[in-house]
Amino acid sequence: MMRPLGFIFACALFFLPACANQSGQVNNEMNRESAAAVTLESIVVLQCEHDRVDNGNNSAASHRLDQGCQVLNTLVAEYFALQENVTILSARKQEALTGTFIGDLHQRARHIGREAQGDAALVTNLYTYQQLEGTKYGADEPASVGFDYSLIHVESGRILCRGSYQETQKTLLSDLFSFGKASRRHFQFVSAETLLQEGVVRKFSDCPHLAIP
Repeated sequence: MMRPLGFIFACALFFLPACANQSGQVNNEMNRESAAAVTLESIVVLQCEHDRVDNGNNSAASHRLDQGCQVLNTLVAEYFALQENVTILSARKQEALTGTFIGDLHQRARHIGREAQGDAALVTNLYTYQQLEGTKYGADEPASVGFDYSLIHVESGRILCRGSYQETQKTLLSDLFSFGKASRRHFQFVSAETLLQEGVVRKFSDCPHLAIP
């Protein structure tokens, strides 16, 4: 069923004049003081990864995650566009630096970081990417995204920052504390790209080494 925002907005204005904005998807695990104590001269950003499922009905989900990773890679590159100490690795460059090394994501990130002469490696993992089905005024299926990130100290293997972001956009009436957020979105349904962009800015800004001055 289509879920229009106009009627919901009117109801919310009548019943919820004092609603406060609440994030709801923040699950950040980071020690600001200990992370800030480490000095990083260079950060290497790896390509987005996701758990690939290539069988049966799950192939469509894997395709969506492939698309979502492309979007996330672009948004991360745009976020760091003016940061001279951040190197965004292309898929080809990352593959060349990986070589024949075998290991889990954490181990590979450290290996690639050393090969690229970085002090830290940033890895992202996308686990939800569902585009908006409908229009900005009414959705059959709202956009939904979810990703986590880790900033790994190459020399020690220590995780300097870690965070996760997940959101499935709700109607204002079904999320009574999201009035402020809905207002910033002009009381419209937004795309998965917009949700990812908001997530990148919000989560990276929580990390002293990734926050843009």
